[in-house]
Amino acid sequence: MSKAFTSSLRNRSIDASRQPFRWAIAGYGDVVQRRVAPAILAGENVVLAGIWGRTLARASETAVRFGTVATDAIAPLCDSIDALYVATPVSSHMELATLAAGAGCHVLIEKPLSAGLGQVSPLAQLARSKSLCIGVAYYRRLLPAVRWLGEEIRSGRFGRSRSALVQFSMPYTPSPNDPMVWRYDRMIAGGGVLADAGSHRLDILSILFGPPVSLIARFLDVTAGGCERAAQVSLAWQDGLVAQLDVAWRAHHQDRLEIEFESAGLVLDPLDGGTAQISWRDGRTDWLELPGSPNLHEPLVRDFELAVRNQHAPACDLSGGILVDRMLAAAAISNSTGSAVRLDMNA
Repeated sequence: MSKAFTSSLRNRSIDASRQPFRWAIAGYGDVVQRRVAPAILAGENVVLAGIWGRTLARASETAVRFGTVATDAIAPLCDSIDALYVATPVSSHMELATLAAGAGCHVLIEKPLSAGLGQVSPLAQLARSKSLCIGVAYYRRLLPAVRWLGEEIRSGRFGRSRSALVQFSMPYTPSPNDPMVWRYDRMIAGGGVLADAGSHRLDILSILFGPPVSLIARFLDVTAGGCERAAQVSLAWQDGLVAQLDVAWRAHHQDRLEIEFESAGLVLDPLDGGTAQISWRDGRTDWLELPGSPNLHEPLVRDFELAVRNQHAPACDLSGGILVDRMLAAAAISNSTGSAVRLDMNA
């Protein structure tokens, strides 16, 4: 993101000392109920001005729970707020985000942006032309352990990065009547477990090591709606680093990041737990405790509010979301062709 852009982000006349930051949420699903709405309401000098949903009755149920109002009209809502959090199924992310940005709202969007469902260039163009703050909800890059690890990698403390292994699995077998069964339909979800959970891990790898230069992917256990329940992705970097990403909707829980460096091996297990194990080549073992927030969305929301108020880019910016979408698209191509795909992140 250019300095010219970040220095001109639109503030919409928010006075941090007097005016509350006015949020609205598009969506009323699980992530809104458990994380997004509580994260917004946990802030100081913040207002949750409304909940938008295509099904007004369901939006109303959520609005009552969180002490706000519901609407099925997005344009009037955007005229009265500072920022919209888009937490709908992936297929509507770009439609809603573009409408909000067109109305001059700052926008924070659930991940992935659109995966294989559409182009994000109109949104990027609006962000530039209207000097808006646009973010994507890759909140794990704000985990204290991930931030610490990035600083240590950049400092060279562990030496050159040799390999990385990321493993994730969780139970997910929705019934046909489950409200979340849409994640089995690629035309709505934009992908399966790789887009849903793997996108976070792809973002962490790109934050730690920069954009990879190629990948090869294999999708397994594909649903009738075209969504993979398991994915294996091998990524390569210019300096020789290779990372293996294995993600699946399986019966057991797993969330592990393991990196081999010249001087040490490092493990975060579970990734969100904040416990880092450092195994030095000379036989020493160090442990570091860096716990994150109980609600992982709260640091994301507070960071975004600060970015808007102070007119700078958020930690989870649009360019990072675009990068992950390009990796997801490349993985789908690789799965179809059986070949490695070169990545041009400047395209």
